[in-house]
This record gives sequence, structure tokens and C-alpha cells, in this order.
Amino acid sequence: MTKVYVYGLKENQKELLAALCSRFDFDLILWDKEALKEQVGFLIDAPGFQSSGEEVPEVEETFLLFSDFPREKLNDFLKNLREQVAYFPLKAHVTENNIKWRLYDLIAHNKEEHQVMELYNRLTRLFPIAQALLEQKENPPLRDALHRAKDYLHPREFEFEELKNIYNTLASTTNEVLREYEKK
Repeated sequence: MTKVYVYGLKENQKELLAALCSRFDFDLILWDKEALKEQVGFLIDAPGFQSSGEEVPEVEETFLLFSDFPREKLNDFLKNLREQVAYFPLKAHVTENNIKWRLYDLIAHNKEEHQVMELYNRLTRLFPIAQALLEQKENPPLRDALHRAKDYLHPREFEFEELKNIYNTLASTTNEVLREYEKK
């Protein structure tokens, strides 16, 4: 049966999510902070996993993990989740790889991945604005920032700090050029 595992769900969201899961005929399993130290496989009762007992810091974010989730229902469930309960940016599906991870590590990885994707999306929105400014008037620092950022427009693995540096350089240079235009 399809299962939705949730860590860190706010009290006011429990009833709404339970109703949504019931409507879709999914089991809802809520995890508390003790789950963070355990491997995902142990938490979902997969064979061959044992309790680890290694303490980890508490996590503030809400995290959803889907198991045995039919692809055809995923988009409909996520749409209803956003509309009826809340938007949860941190979510994953149980995989051969992440079943071996501690829940704490899976949430941390998912959070970092989400931050990278958000920053990547901001960069893809900023890039054409900066390009348009450069087409209006030559600006060597802006041209250099665009050149450095161009490599990051093609999806691949990114180091968050490196991407953040590229984005911040392009954003600050673009803002400087915009301030120059405002002075005129």
C-alpha cells in the first residue's frame, strides 16, 4: 500500500493531511525526532535494517517521504497537498540508495538540493535581465559576471557555495548597472 511518511508536521496540518491521505487511500505515518537517528529502511520496516541509536540534532523542517507511490497519482496528490494542506518543499521517494541513509542525512541532503534548485532558478531568471542590460550598454564587470554564470545555466551537479557566489556576483553587478541607469 502507498505510504506517506512525515517528519516535523505541524499540529494544525495533521488533520488536513490525514484527510487527504484517506481520500487517496494512502497510509499516513508520522515520525517524531527519534526517527532522525534511524536509517530510512528501519523506519519503513524494510527487511535487514536495525535501530542505530546514534543521536543527531533536531531538524526544524517538515519532510515528506513517499513509498510505493503510483506515478499516475503523484502529481494529483502533490497538487491537492499544495492546495489543501501546505507547500512542502522537502520531499522524496524511497529509493534503493536513500533507504540506507539516516533520516537526518536524507533531510539535510534534500534541504541542500532544494536550496541549490531555488538558487539555480533565481539565476535563470536573472540571467536574461543582465543580458538585456549588457545589450543596452557595454559593461565589463557585467559581461564577466554573465560569462561566469553561463556555465551554470546547464543542469548538472552544483556546489551550493560556488553557485551562491556566481549568483551573488551577477546579482550585485546587475544591481550596480541598474543603479547607474537610474542616475541618468
